Amino acid sequence: MGHKDETQTNSLDVANMLRRNGTYYFRKRIPKDVIDLAPFGKDRNGKPKADHKFSLKTKDPQVAKRLAANEIQKFEERIAEARGNPPLSNTLRPPSKPTLPIKRREKPPGLQPLGNFDHKSYIDRLFIELEERAVQNGSRGPFSLSSQDREELLRTYETDLRITEGLASEYEPPDWKARCYWAIIDQGYDPDSNPSSFQAVCKLFKEAHIESLWRTVQALKGDDCAERNSRFAGTSFDSGKSLTPHGTGHTLKELCETFVEHRKAKKVAAKTLQSYKSRIQFLLEFFGPHTHLSEINLEKAESFVDAIGQIPLQCSTRYRGKTFTQAIKIEEKKNHPKTLAPKTQRDWLSAISAIFRHAEDRDWLTKNPFSSRLVRERVSQEEGAKREMFTIEELNRFFRLPAYLKQKDVKPYSAKYWGPLLGLYHGFRINEFCQLLLEDIKIEDGIDFISIRTRDDAGEVVKTLKNNSSVRRVPIHPQLIKLGFLDHVSSLRKSGKSFLFPELKATKTGSKGGAVGSWFGRHRLKALDTPPARKGDKSFHTLRHSFRQACWDNQISNEYCRALGGWSDQNKSSDSNYGSGYKIKTLQEQIEKISYPELDLSHLISNGTTK
Repeated sequence: MGHKDETQTNSLDVANMLRRNGTYYFRKRIPKDVIDLAPFGKDRNGKPKADHKFSLKTKDPQVAKRLAANEIQKFEERIAEARGNPPLSNTLRPPSKPTLPIKRREKPPGLQPLGNFDHKSYIDRLFIELEERAVQNGSRGPFSLSSQDREELLRTYETDLRITEGLASEYEPPDWKARCYWAIIDQGYDPDSNPSSFQAVCKLFKEAHIESLWRTVQALKGDDCAERNSRFAGTSFDSGKSLTPHGTGHTLKELCETFVEHRKAKKVAAKTLQSYKSRIQFLLEFFGPHTHLSEINLEKAESFVDAIGQIPLQCSTRYRGKTFTQAIKIEEKKNHPKTLAPKTQRDWLSAISAIFRHAEDRDWLTKNPFSSRLVRERVSQEEGAKREMFTIEELNRFFRLPAYLKQKDVKPYSAKYWGPLLGLYHGFRINEFCQLLLEDIKIEDGIDFISIRTRDDAGEVVKTLKNNSSVRRVPIHPQLIKLGFLDHVSSLRKSGKSFLFPELKATKTGSKGGAVGSWFGRHRLKALDTPPARKGDKSFHTLRHSFRQACWDNQISNEYCRALGGWSDQNKSSDSNYGSGYKIKTLQEQIEKISYPELDLSHLISNGTTK
């Protein structure tokens, strides 16, 4: 799991140190030949301790390093003393067994016969609990550890695995028979009632612990999907539906499913729903689908946001077929890893916060952990370079391209002809104009305007928009009227058509803009001075950016700009809910200010040369 930034250092070069949730621990195995002498006391069951482990009570790596060095020396001195080195007199030679009696448990009465014990289900639950424990204590990915911390953790778990398998001659192996014996009793069954069944359970009990520990070692090596024992193939904490979670209430999987259904009912755009898919996938992968919402606190939310910053750029295409965790592991090994940009990380965080806000709205949570300022601050606020804009020269060249002029010969003119003009002079998103109905072209007080909305005149929801702010009325720019836009509308109405661009067909996701965007993307390259520096620069959406820039250049206020372009107001005040918005005459006065000096479209006007 992730840790806070101040604990992520490369300063550790002392063995026998572990870190859990940022705090450093000292741990050292006690040699086999002195365990029975109990040099560090006994455990809660009265047995001599097999290892010496305790918290150093610090998150400072330098302080932990110094304390650990001192503890190693104390440890060796105590071991030497227990062994009698320097040699003691014969009368004072250490006993070969503990001098204090060990308090042993007694088998309670009323246990059921072992023949009634469903040992297969028990072993499955046991293994899932071991896997859950490995996830919760930070020994599974995604890791935020430095390479040295991770190597130290790997060495520790490799030693544990050797001891667990009985391959470390210098250490005492676990007493599997005794551990399994009391574990079965804790389940309410008598292991002595059926010795042969007990031996079978004991064998699986040991295998479960070894397999889980082996998977942890492989995960630290970078293979999170490793499986060795076929008995536990396909079984993990994430898939363990039989596990009783520690939390209460609704699970993360239930929240995500409910959220998606809620957004579908709200007729959210298919593209927006698709964007939630990867966010939800990583959310479930990171926490586990059966994690209860009450278990996801502020600290875990911070860890998740840290992990977002490690996601590789274009992860779904570059690492097709891999989980996010696997992709992160591969990417971090590269000399120059490419991860999500700060703006994209903030988009991810906004989506995740929206999911948990839905839980708040349903009273499944009292507090959204991802809305905390402490969580938001973990995402870098550094902005990337500004998006490249079209120059006037490039726009002039584009509107003279043979591929564009060819669209003028199509009767009625196609979306490929009008689309770039609607984007440039109205700031329309590509799917906003591609979905337009002819009945969306209206007139009020003698002013022709376009109604961007989700419903038709009958009140039926027939379109999708990005958000509520997208709903608006936009007066038709005088330049489009000169180019014959209203004539285009009139001719379609006479032909009995319903859509403004009837040639466009919706895809499986409901989008109609794909063909127009792809066409524009191919042909705009012929008009550019230089190729775009980044993906997304100088695409169709850049025309919307040009519209916003034209608003600023012509001193159109932000309020009018949002009303015309459909941008949301992040600082929306309560008085914005009053009234019905700007009058169409007022909006016309503002859109008439939009101009692009030196842009020459005279060749597109059939009966004039006006710019």
